[in-house]
Amino acid sequence: MGRLPTRLSELVESDGSERWPGPFINGPIPNDPWGNPVKYIVLGERQYELRCFGPDGIEGTEDDILKSTQQTAAPLPSAPQPGPSEGAR
Repeated sequence: MGRLPTRLSELVESDGSERWPGPFINGPIPNDPWGNPVKYIVLGERQYELRCFGPDGIEGTEDDILKSTQQTAAPLPSAPQPGPSEGAR
C-alpha cells in the first residue's frame, strides 16, 4: 500500500521515486473557494489535515475550516453560492 504525500504538490509532480504512480490530478492544486491556497499537514502515517482560512484568508481566525482524518473535523464548504438577489441575469 502507498503512503500519504508529504506535500500537496506530490499529487501533480513526482516525488522523485521511480515508482510514482501519478499524476493524481490534472493541472495545479486548486485553491479554496475564496481563492486562497489550502494548507495540508501530515499528522501521522495515515492521518492528515486540510485547512483553509475562510473568507478572510487569515490563519487562526474563527472562520478557518478544518478537514481531518480525525473524527472531530468539520467538513470543508462548497464554493459560496449567490443569494436570491444575486441570481443569474
